[in-house]
Amino acid sequence: MIICKKILDQTKRLGMTIRNHDFLALRNDQLTFEFLEKTITQYRDSYGVDFVLAIGAGSGFHNILKTTEISTKVATQQIERRTINKPNFGGVTTENILQKMNPKNGGYNQYFQQAAPSQLNGDRIDVL
Repeated sequence: MIICKKILDQTKRLGMTIRNHDFLALRNDQLTFEFLEKTITQYRDSYGVDFVLAIGAGSGFHNILKTTEISTKVATQQIERRTINKPNFGGVTTENILQKMNPKNGGYNQYFQQAAPSQLNGDRIDVL
């Protein structure tokens, strides 16, 4: 899948390592808490999966996915297919996904930048 290749290429560029990856296509009837919890737990226990990037639409799916984090202790990130299908999908979006994945998985973002000026008073507050 093209998105997987883009993500793997971008992780290398950012100095992150994804040791193993797998792609699992699900049917609509499998997008339940019970099925996702069972599947994520099985991948966690059998293969050491510690992060799930899910491609799917809707806040209902998002809520189910986030709920599995509590019972499975596996961090998740959702991206919608419409985002992937945009003609300009690429580096910036992929980097944003990875910047979210890395800290959720115990890593660090690759850089800090000065905060934008506050809309209230114009001050910049740096993140340390």
